[in-house]
Amino acid sequence: MRYLFSIVSLFVFVNSGLSQDYHFSQINRNTMLYNPAATGMFNGYERFSVSHRNQWIGAGTQFMTSLASGEFTIGKGIRDEKSYVGIGVLLLNDIGGDSRFGNKTGAINFAGIVPLNKQNLLSAGIQTAYTNRSADLSRVTFLSQWNGTAIDPTIPTGEENSMTTFGYLDASAGINYQYGQKQNKVVRENTVSVESGFAFFHLNRPKLRYNAITTDKLDIKFVFNSKITYTVSSRAALDFCYLQAKQGKHNEIVGGIYYKTLVTEGSKITKTKQDSYLGFGAFYQSTGVLIPGVSLDFGGFKFGVSYDMLLTKLRNGYGGSLEFSFSWTAMKYSVFNK
Repeated sequence: MRYLFSIVSLFVFVNSGLSQDYHFSQINRNTMLYNPAATGMFNGYERFSVSHRNQWIGAGTQFMTSLASGEFTIGKGIRDEKSYVGIGVLLLNDIGGDSRFGNKTGAINFAGIVPLNKQNLLSAGIQTAYTNRSADLSRVTFLSQWNGTAIDPTIPTGEENSMTTFGYLDASAGINYQYGQKQNKVVRENTVSVESGFAFFHLNRPKLRYNAITTDKLDIKFVFNSKITYTVSSRAALDFCYLQAKQGKHNEIVGGIYYKTLVTEGSKITKTKQDSYLGFGAFYQSTGVLIPGVSLDFGGFKFGVSYDMLLTKLRNGYGGSLEFSFSWTAMKYSVFNK
């Protein structure tokens, strides 16, 4: 029995990362995931995003995280000159290991955004989520099934092969701040813009019941995120990104820089042709992971790809992680503001 619980604990740890929860390496593409207050705080009116992460490709088994989200604004002005509401919907599927241990989460974000003046926005947000956790331990093999030559799945394990499928409600909240002149273009003039915020997840500390006799509580997670954009010219900009997540005894820090440059310039009069930008850079994770990546922005479309390179000895057994992101933003009009 101890051996079974050890394996389950290992799957929980591996699947969740050092901050215990799921995460994505492209921290500049999933702001709403890390802070409910960031919902609706972007250039445009509606935004739809998809992210997919294939973790530890060389591990011999799959660890995958997929996220689909939509953001909507209600009452937003052309230049954020009045208060408005941001609403976000997130659907996440996180699964990994031979046991198919995973989380299926659906969440709704609400944020109230208030302009302090022409260059400063302040918001507060909450998140309500429901998560279902499950696993299939019949897919797991044990040392007791060794027949002298190989593992034989037909040999009885001698272990209690059961795990409770359970769900729980979750509550989170955060505050977010933006400074800088709003621009429709990614790069327009020599300016500095700042976005920074912090959030607390699992405020109600949901109970985790992996079997009929053991109950644990999910630790509260604190997340601080910040991004500074400096336009070095009318055609290029630098993005400095930082994120820190602390949950229980686990602490994770990700930071790095991206360089974005104008590839093709859009038409200023007819607006039939839109600006496109190429970005490249790298993040570094405190657990010893270098994350180079490339991004392409074309009008309201944004695409990014990154690869986690383990710098520790684990790279020999687990390889790296590949991640994709895609989003589309309605820049010219809003469904709710017509």
